[in-house]
Amino acid sequence: MPVLPRILLVEGNLRVNCDRATAHGTLSAGERYAKSLREVCPGVHIDKIFGAEPDCALPAGSDIASYDGVVIGGSGLHAYHDEVNVTRQIDLVREIFKAGTPILGSCWGMQIAVIAAGGIVAQCSKGRELGLARKVELTPEGVGHPLFEGKASVFDTPCIHLDEVVQIPDGATVLASNNHSRVQAIAFASQGTDFWGVQYHPEFDLFHMARLAVMYSDIMIEGDFYRNVEDGKALAADMEALHADPERYDLAWKLGVDSDVLDDGIRTLEIRNWIEKKVIPSMIAHR
Repeated sequence: MPVLPRILLVEGNLRVNCDRATAHGTLSAGERYAKSLREVCPGVHIDKIFGAEPDCALPAGSDIASYDGVVIGGSGLHAYHDEVNVTRQIDLVREIFKAGTPILGSCWGMQIAVIAAGGIVAQCSKGRELGLARKVELTPEGVGHPLFEGKASVFDTPCIHLDEVVQIPDGATVLASNNHSRVQAIAFASQGTDFWGVQYHPEFDLFHMARLAVMYSDIMIEGDFYRNVEDGKALAADMEALHADPERYDLAWKLGVDSDVLDDGIRTLEIRNWIEKKVIPSMIAHR
């Protein structure tokens, strides 16, 4: 029987925000990532901790070095805020750097890792990027990076963020960009730890995005993404219908969605590549 990796999953939201997602019929950010990890690596062992909470602690008998990889997903917090539920997560990333355990970060996860390594995060100059990040294009370095092996050089992908990386850490490499945010993907090493990160959410499917469209209807209306709550519900219904039947060409055309979003294997390829190209080789080398 093959030995499968042990992954530490850091939930970046407070529990109250996780409960809000559940009340809207979807998974929390951390559980959404856990679902994708299990889909790309069946049988993977996952321990989840709440990085924003005062009781954030590893399971008894574990330390960071006992894990083969760490995943940090999204959060409604802002990485540049000087508050304890933010700073304790940045400090946690610095501890992971010291342990040398590979990290994959999405959105919030990328932002706090960048800050922990000396970079800067700020509010997006172009406002919120929400729904789909359009025309994310790999840089020449991204084309040759294992995170994107098998990925098209230009693609759309689920996203929701108001903040972005405005200054990368020393020695970091930008792997992907689009018209909204220059840093859509990044790679760097810090204290012997390899960090691979994306600004978007390869772990989000259309159903999850539909639930977020309802949950964040106030933000969507304020940002002129749609006019009223009923518009949001209609959008969510279309996304849920297309998720249930990806062959609905009429809805795919209406929403401007292609296989890079509808095909789970394509959408989550970065997660699979991280497991196969970084975590498993590192696990074999250290066991």
